[in-house]
Amino acid sequence: MGSDDCRDPRGLSQLMPFTDDAVGTGRIAEPWATVAFAVNVGLLSLAVGALARHVQRDVSVHHPGRPPHGLDRHRRHHLYLLPAVTAGAVVLAFVQPLAAVGVLFAEVVWAGWRGLRGTG
Repeated sequence: MGSDDCRDPRGLSQLMPFTDDAVGTGRIAEPWATVAFAVNVGLLSLAVGALARHVQRDVSVHHPGRPPHGLDRHRRHHLYLLPAVTAGAVVLAFVQPLAAVGVLFAEVVWAGWRGLRGTG
């Protein structure tokens, strides 16, 4: 293992296959697999939201004449809404893990539908 191993730009996204596999291998009835997946999704969401906030504030990366309005929707979604949904899914996982996964899936479908419609 060389020193370049810790510089992988993918970061937390490398954990996604692990948590996805933990939920998908028949362990859906175990709350900790669902909790690990929801926490991973929440942390990745916070990272994307922080990136959107940084790009929104850094005027040197903006296209001249076009303000980054679309980033505001992504920032709000990833910094506030998705972490709140994942926190709710974590709590729900201890009561009904399948419902917690359903909540996460419904959020993805809802966010995709809004994205396709172009609504904020």
